[in-house]
This record gives sequence, C-alpha cells and structure tokens, in this order.
Amino acid sequence: MKEVFAAAMTDAERFAQRFEQAVGFPPLPYQVRMALAPEWPGLVRVPTGLGKTAAVVLTWLWRRRYADPKVRQSCPRRLVYCLPLRTLVQQVVDNVALWLSRLNVPVFGHVAAVGSQFSERGSDSEFSEPVGVYVMMGGAVERDWVRLPEYDQILIGTQDQLLSRALNRGYGVSRGRWPMDFAFLNNDVWWVYDEVQLMGGGGIYTTAQLEAFRRRFGTCGSNYSTWMSATLDPEWLDTIDFVPYRNATWWIDLDEDDLTHPIIQQRYRARKLLYWSDFYLSSSDASRPNEYAKRVAELALGKHREGALTLVILNRVNRAQAVYRQLLAMSPNVPIRLVHSRFRPADRQDIGRAVIEMESSGGIVVATQAVEAGVDLSARTLISEIAPWASLVQRFGRCNRRGEFQEADVWLLDMEDDLDCAQPYAEEEIKEARARLRELEEVGQESLKTWRMPPPEGQVLRQRDVLDLFDTTPDLAGLDLDISPYVRDISDTDVQVYWRSIGEGPQLSDWPARPEEICNVSMSAMRDYLTAKKENRTRKDRVWTWDWLTGTWMSFRERNPVPGKVYLLDAALGGYRKDVGFDPGAWEPVSIVPSGDEETRREELSDADDPNTYQGSFVLLADHLKHVGEAAQSLMEKFQEQIPEDLRRAVVEAANWHDIGKAHPVFQERLLAGLSNDHPYRASLWAKSGRGPEYHEPQAQSSQEDSQERLAGIGGEEGPLTLLKVPDRKHFRHELASALAYLQLHDPERPDVTRDLVTYLIAAHHGKVRMSIRSLPDEIPPAADPRERWLFARGVWDGDSLPAVILPTGEVLPQVTLQLGWMTLGRGPWGESWVDRTMHLLKQYGPFRLGFLEALVRVADWRGSEREGKRV
Repeated sequence: MKEVFAAAMTDAERFAQRFEQAVGFPPLPYQVRMALAPEWPGLVRVPTGLGKTAAVVLTWLWRRRYADPKVRQSCPRRLVYCLPLRTLVQQVVDNVALWLSRLNVPVFGHVAAVGSQFSERGSDSEFSEPVGVYVMMGGAVERDWVRLPEYDQILIGTQDQLLSRALNRGYGVSRGRWPMDFAFLNNDVWWVYDEVQLMGGGGIYTTAQLEAFRRRFGTCGSNYSTWMSATLDPEWLDTIDFVPYRNATWWIDLDEDDLTHPIIQQRYRARKLLYWSDFYLSSSDASRPNEYAKRVAELALGKHREGALTLVILNRVNRAQAVYRQLLAMSPNVPIRLVHSRFRPADRQDIGRAVIEMESSGGIVVATQAVEAGVDLSARTLISEIAPWASLVQRFGRCNRRGEFQEADVWLLDMEDDLDCAQPYAEEEIKEARARLRELEEVGQESLKTWRMPPPEGQVLRQRDVLDLFDTTPDLAGLDLDISPYVRDISDTDVQVYWRSIGEGPQLSDWPARPEEICNVSMSAMRDYLTAKKENRTRKDRVWTWDWLTGTWMSFRERNPVPGKVYLLDAALGGYRKDVGFDPGAWEPVSIVPSGDEETRREELSDADDPNTYQGSFVLLADHLKHVGEAAQSLMEKFQEQIPEDLRRAVVEAANWHDIGKAHPVFQERLLAGLSNDHPYRASLWAKSGRGPEYHEPQAQSSQEDSQERLAGIGGEEGPLTLLKVPDRKHFRHELASALAYLQLHDPERPDVTRDLVTYLIAAHHGKVRMSIRSLPDEIPPAADPRERWLFARGVWDGDSLPAVILPTGEVLPQVTLQLGWMTLGRGPWGESWVDRTMHLLKQYGPFRLGFLEALVRVADWRGSEREGKRV
C-alpha cells in the first residue's frame, strides 16, 4: 500500500510540474484528482473561473502522453471540446496552443498551419509526436483533420458544428463528407461539453443519448463523455437510454481541500452588491428598443468608473446593437465595443483582442449571452437584463471574477411579464429567477444558493433516429432528416451567410465559401434580412444556395431558411458592418473578405465532382490500386489495439479493390477525352488523368435514340472493349461498379458477412453510394423495350462490362458483366438485396464501427492519391 501511495504521490508531483509549466501556476486540488483518478469524470460541477478548461486539456495530455503505458493505451486519441457559443472557441484555441508550446509539444493543424506534412511521419517517442489542434465553428471549419486519424488531436468547436457532424449531417459540409466526420467523432474520442446549461434541451439530451448509443453499439477505441457546468443538474442527463449509465458516473465537485485553497477562497468570497434599475423592458420596447436602449446607455455611463471595465449584457442582439449605437452617440471619448456571435471571424477576433485590453485600460463592453461562459473577463460594474438563473450565475461570474476588487456592483434590468420581452427564454424561467433574486443583496459565489431547476425542453434522440441518420441518401424529393431539434433549441438554430459581388448572378468561383468570410446568423435575423431585402433596389434575386446534387446555384425565394444551410448574399445589398455585425436593415455595401494567396484543397463541388482524379499526371489503375492498398496496410498497423485482425484485413482488401470500377469505359473516356483514337494511352487502363479540367456537370444526352450509341463497346460478351468516344453518363459512380464486380466474383448467393463488409467499404469510399442503390431523378435510362425492366443507377447500367484488371496482389480479374439485380428489394437470383446486406452489416457492427472502417478506406485512398500527386 505504501508503494502505491508513493507512486501516486510521484504522479501527482509530475502532473503538477507539467501543469505549472504549461499554465503558469500550480494546479488546484480538483485538477489533480481529475488527472490521476482511475475513472474518467462524467460530471464536473465547479464554479466559473476556476480553470475547468486547463483541467480537461492537461488531464487528456497527461493520460495520453505522460502517464504509465496502461493509462495511455486507454486514453482516446481525440479530445473534442464542445462549446455552446462560438465566441468562446478562439480563447480556448489560444490557450491550448500556448500550453502545448510551453510543454514543447509539436503542433499541426489550425495553430501551426503545416497541413499534412505529418501524414507520412511517425515517432516512437510520445514526446516528439505532434498533436493536431483544429477548430470547428461557423466561419472556421477545419477540413483536413480527418486525414490524420492515427494522430493525437484536439478538436475545439461549437455544438452546432460538432453535434451535426456526430449525427452524420454536418452543417456546412458536403454530403459526401458527412460519414468521415461522423466516424472520427464517434470513435476513439473523449467528448467534453463545457457550459452545458447554455446548450438547450435538444443539445444536452443528444449528448447523453449519443454516449449511451456508443456504449450500446460499440466503437473502435475508447470513448468517454464529460459534462461541465457550475449549475448543471445531473438529472438533466437522465435520458431514456443514458440513465442506467449516469447513475454509475463519477462526479467532480469542490471538496474541503479545494474550498480551503487560498485562490479559491479569494474568488469564492468576492463581493458583488446587487441593485435594481428604476426602469424595465416593456413589450413595446422589445419590438422598438431605441428609447429603452437610450436609458440603458445612460445607466451604463452613469455607473461607469474611469479606468475600469463596465460590462452591459442584453438578451437579444438587436437590443445590444441599439445600446451600442446610443453609447457611441452619447460618449465618443469612452472606449466602447460590441460583442455578440454574429460577426465574421476576423472582426470577431479583433473585437476580442480589444476587449481583453479594455479590462486593464477601462471602457464599456456591450454584449449578449456570448460572454456568459468561458470568456475570462472581470468587470468592476455589471449591468444585465434579467435572465434564467443558470445564465445569471454565469453573468455574475464576469464581475469581480478574481476577487481583485474589495467590492463590485451588479445592476439588474427587469422586464415586463411578456413573451416578446422574455425571448429567447421562457417567461417562467424569468419569473423564477426574479423571485430568487429579490431575496438577495449580493451575488458573489458564497451568497448564491444551489437551486434545483426544471429540465429544459427539447427533443430526445432515439436509437431509430441514429440508425436512420447513418444512411446519407436523400429522400426522393432530395431532402434529409432535420437534425436541428437534436442540435440545440429550435428557436436558437443558425444559418451561415457570406457576401460576394454578384453582378448578374453568382459564378462557379463563388462556391464554396471560405471560412474567413462566413457569418453565423440566427433564423429570426435571416428572416428579417429576407423581409428587408425583398423589395431591393435592383429587383433581382438576393439570396442563393448551392445545390450539391446538380452542381448549380439556386435562387432562394422562400420565407423560412433551413437550419445549418449556407447562403450567398449580394454585397451590394448590405446587411453587415464590421463594428455592429450582421444587421438586416443596413444598406451600406458589405466589404468582401479578400482571398489568401495560398492554394487550398478544393472540396467536391457536387455529387459528380471528383477533384482527386485530375492531379496533373496520368496514373495507371494497377499502380493506384497498389498505392492505396499499401497505404491501407500501413494505416492498419496503427490501429492494432482498436480494430480486430479480421476487420483490418477487410479494410486492406477493400483498398486493393476500391477503384476497379474505373476500368469502365465511361470513366476511361472521361480521363482520355480529347486524345486521338490511336493515342497510345488508349491501350491501358488509368486511374488518374493528366489533364486538369475546370469543374463541369457532365451533360447527358436527352434523346432515347442516342442511348444505343452509348452502349457501343460497353456491354455484352463480344470480347475486348473498344475505348473510343464513349459518351458520358450523368452521375456515373465508378465505386458502384467496383462494388458490384467484387460481389459478383465472390459467390454472392452464399451468406458471408465479411464479403458483404468489403463490398460495402468499396462502394462507400467516396460517401456517395452507401446503404442503398438508387437512380437519381435526372438520370437518362438506357434505351430498351418499354415492356422490359432495365435496371440502372448512378450511371451504371445492368449488363455493363468491365475489362480484366490486375490487382496489387498480382491476381488478374476476369472481365465482368455487371448485374444490378441487388438494387431491388428482397431476395433474388443472386442472393439478398443490397439493402438487406447493408442493414445486416449495420446490425452486426453498429453504426459507429462500420462508419470508422468506411472512413479508413477513404483515408487510404487519399494517401495513395497524395503519393501520386507528389510525383508530378
């Protein structure tokens, strides 16, 4: 026992040394307990301002890099730090970058901007292997993190971006990319949800349900979830599927060692005197806030102390903007800044830096809920509208935060009992908070009681929803399941907008939006914009969305925007100011964010787009299959502890076969288009083209008479194929041809789950052919007798033929005549249908493990292509 105790003390000292090296001061007792405990914390209930972020990041780094080997092995590769507000993200990113730098840990990703230079690099030392740091929030969505799944990573983002990706419907991400984010956010990951009380019922319940489903279905690698808040009621996590696990969850609260610590005592006992203003928000003020804003500005100027920070918090962005304008007009000599979540990234960062400086130099900051959590500010004077109790506790934490003032003042602005006044909160929550506050004369942490709060309203994600969301195929109308109720409160969902100079209409180059130009906007503010610009001065379309299926711009003329959607706006019509943010009524032209000089990796622009196929040099199909197979084998060596051997072999097998469908004459003609009929390249099968065409959506011939020409040289048993001028087919997917060939050559009538798994992994490696095989609405069918049923889907026709292909193993595949009978329902001459096979896989492996294997095949494909691209 003494040896164990001594070892534990040694670990405590070592952790304290690392912590102080990174953060600059010794850890608090609860931070040491979190790092060294045998359990993973489920709930962390610690008051604001006591270093929860540092505790989490340094706990993960300790367990992943510095603890004994057994602990390191059980620690997930990825730390996902989920925040309810985007204004909190940059501060966490800056802190994480600073801590890693002080510990001399190499960094790649968002902070280091070194991209994929580590993709081929490895190290036997846990101290020299790099850590990726990536950001996921509206306006700054990192995309390359999924290329390095074997490396340690810290992902920091908002609940909208992170939860939508964990649900396989990533906001602002192309449909084909959804499964990648889904896979790596649900396997080998430690989810940490900070300031949970701000996530809303939908968000909180989804986090609990996802943790329950990960435990139920199983994952590749370890997975844990931790919820942090000073005001969280643990019973909020008692969802129907998580309640059995929650009862066994380890909590972290402040104990006697913490409460007697001098730093905690100083903050815990900081005095904050409470006062009420002599005016209140009326229902008329809620819709027309100018007069109310003037009185708030007068109060702020009257209570402001020179050289100190005054913080004014309003519940709605439009009221905060109105107060800001009034202050600018009344007192041009006092530094004033506006903080809310409706800014573009660069403007938000400039404001954040200015606000930090104002804490020491003095000034007035007007803000919304954006400063409620995570923002390390300490105001001498706080003026706040009344809000729900949990929100007020967080706001009080921004006043005399460190106990540096002998006393500080908190002024509350009351409001009429009215639905419009209470928005975005419920009237009952406001009434309950008012009743509690009337009993108090000061609101320091020592004075605040722990109140039991009713659970928030919100929809609960169920098992059927998770299984349905695994399928990314849109319905027949091109629509998807709406996940917004599971991401956050329905009344608090966002869209993303950006501005370009449109002229006569948007161009191809206007998509996709660059992260630095995106502004997140509430649904209500977007509706206000649509109303304000309806009768615009040019009488032209004013809002556009990109249709990923067709690869074209669509004018948006609806009244209600779609949550998570990205909208292009005309800069000439205004709607944004650098100091005010998104402003629906503004008509001053919006400045365009200039593009950087660096070349960025192009995302797929549509269902038919495949940029990796055109890399600047021709690559033989046999060589590409060999490169991808080798990349898969190398990748599997990094996951020997997380993935069983039979599944690792399935991934490598899928990689070896993944692109044999590129031998299809339609695909070969795409690569060789423009070359003469006698060009020597037409004698070989290719995987990559040496030409670099501008993106275009392939045009299908519309006449039925021309369909017979398209069959020339493709089907039948006449012998070798003639690769001469084979017309294109809209939506052709080579991976479907690959999967069909593999299935046909491996005894499809006999039940074999491993064969079906490899078939699925081959089909899914672009994220476009997955749980079902279905033709798209605008596909042109082959010419056939109308009395016959000729099957076709994704540009592949029943009876198409693939020529012989050489695999990386040296095996020569015979010519294959493709059959599409599996796209029909039920059992047929070739065994179970495609849907039956994929549903059985989903049941056998669960959505998270199946998605993980699928993503690894895709990573191997990327790495093989990158290797080929480097030879150009």
